[in-house]
Amino acid sequence: MKLYVEPATRKLTGSVTIPGDKSIGHRSLLFSLLSATPVRVIGLGDGADNGRSAKAISALGATIERDDNAFVIKGTGLDSLRAPTDRIDCGNSGTTIRLLCGLLAGQKFATTLFGDESLSKRPMRRVIEPLMAMNAKITGQGTGSDITPPLTVVPAGGPLKALDYTLPMASAQVKTAILLAGLFADGDTVVTEPGPSRDHSERMLAYLGAPLTVTGRRTVVSTRGWDRRLACDGFEVPADPSSA
Repeated sequence: MKLYVEPATRKLTGSVTIPGDKSIGHRSLLFSLLSATPVRVIGLGDGADNGRSAKAISALGATIERDDNAFVIKGTGLDSLRAPTDRIDCGNSGTTIRLLCGLLAGQKFATTLFGDESLSKRPMRRVIEPLMAMNAKITGQGTGSDITPPLTVVPAGGPLKALDYTLPMASAQVKTAILLAGLFADGDTVVTEPGPSRDHSERMLAYLGAPLTVTGRRTVVSTRGWDRRLACDGFEVPADPSSA
């Protein structure tokens, strides 16, 4: 396809609203589900992918209300997620399905996650394997070199096992899934990265009050002596020009 751009015949004026960062938007929704207090999210993008995360947390017990230019999310708290009445449709959002794997790994109910034709072909082994090493019970499709959706997450039968894991390649999604599962594990869950990746999750979980520390490329979630309470007033999602 060829695109031709011609100079405008007059000066361009006006303003445009840039959509919010999609990666931070996903996390603001999923993490708000775990908050014991209402969370006000400003700047959330209205794209289809963020919409899938919004529908997912609604299925798990959150309520979402529009308030002027923001959304107010009333979550369930860390240990009071509600079992969904049906499968959760992740659409084409790989972030939604991968982060939900970590979030659901420590729950006492089963959940099936599925998506559209494209998502159903995407590899999930690299996020499932470390979670299964924590005693998570996750099954998917395929018997070859990889696992694809739909994915079913069933109760582990007890607390997850803490894990000391070095990522084979830097991945913010895999890192986040392990850290979320670590909130439901006994002891210290450690994730070490071979290189830098987005640190949105570490910053946002720490802001919520998660027992999380970062030293270089090593992130630790330590649940020993923690009161298991997450809470914050809100998140402001920055604009992302690449989404315009």
